[in-house]
Amino acid sequence: MKFSLINVDKEANGSVDGVWLQDHTGTLESAMTAALATKKANTNRIDVAVIDKVSSSVPNYDLLTNRKRLDLLKTTDEEEYNVRNQIKR
Repeated sequence: MKFSLINVDKEANGSVDGVWLQDHTGTLESAMTAALATKKANTNRIDVAVIDKVSSSVPNYDLLTNRKRLDLLKTTDEEEYNVRNQIKR
């Protein structure tokens, strides 16, 4: 499956607004791992969300609005904690 990672500007009710960072091909879990690694690479100063792939061959850097945040849909708090701790090691 194809996903996009975005730098979150605003979040409400499971939807996010933000700017495209990169695309990811793989499972939702691998996209979540990539999002957490991207966040860590930016010293945790940004929030990175996984969304459905942006429908463009070359995404522009306009603000994407009202996109469903997928990385929160399939995790429990315990699973997210475990994924985050794997990235920190």
